[in-house]
Amino acid sequence: MVTCQADTPSDFSAPPDFMMESETAIVVVTRVNLSEGDDLVTMRLCMDILANNPGCLGVELGRSMDSEVEHVLVSRWSNVGLYRKALSNYQVKVEVIPFISVRTSDSFTAEIVQVSGSGGSDSFSSGLAPDAFSYERGNQS
Repeated sequence: MVTCQADTPSDFSAPPDFMMESETAIVVVTRVNLSEGDDLVTMRLCMDILANNPGCLGVELGRSMDSEVEHVLVSRWSNVGLYRKALSNYQVKVEVIPFISVRTSDSFTAEIVQVSGSGGSDSFSSGLAPDAFSYERGNQS
């Protein structure tokens, strides 16, 4: 049997943070089309499921002032890693994602970089990779 031992603990570098569990909070904004009645009841259930995941700071549903069916679902997360873990939760996969995906008209995720309130304002460093704006998906070069 061969064993491998490092001379010092620093000989091994830390694994990359694939789940990006940095302290940068994120917000997920999803435009959804919902009819009255059953759709709203199911959306409230979906919101409760999302809210009960670790790292979820809150889930809000707003309705357009110009349309009865256009809504916006906003969820806030302590970091992108916990949001990604929530997406892999069985109940989220089975109940939330199928319901929301067929009703989504637009969606995006953003990191929180500035917060202002009556007590002042705070800035947060970006969790984006240094090449985030120059990297082209699918380009192998």
